[in-house]
Amino acid sequence: APGIFQWYAVPACEEKATFLSLKADFQEANKAQAVDICNRFLEVCDDLAFGPNVAGVSSLKPFYCTLTSADVDSQCASVDTVALMINGTYSKPGAPICANCTVGECPTTCTVEAARNQ
Repeated sequence: APGIFQWYAVPACEEKATFLSLKADFQEANKAQAVDICNRFLEVCDDLAFGPNVAGVSSLKPFYCTLTSADVDSQCASVDTVALMINGTYSKPGAPICANCTVGECPTTCTVEAARNQ
């Protein structure tokens, strides 16, 4: 009785379920999550040298990234994009937390045990 199913169930399902908006809802949630992750990542990364420098500008953020708060909306389009960006981020020279490692490598190579456990 595939005909009966097609005549009644499919039209009823299409009328009641909002499949077209489901994709948009998923993309919107993915974008919101990506932006949140990027904003949190900015708490530990910037494009300044670690510690005091000649110009008197210093940073205690241990990771180097070119992401700025102004770029979050354009560079953090999806969780996949953010994961690639974060996985390619290295620790800054002189940062005591890790020695020249990526964010993914840091938990196993951290020199500060308290940071390793976070």
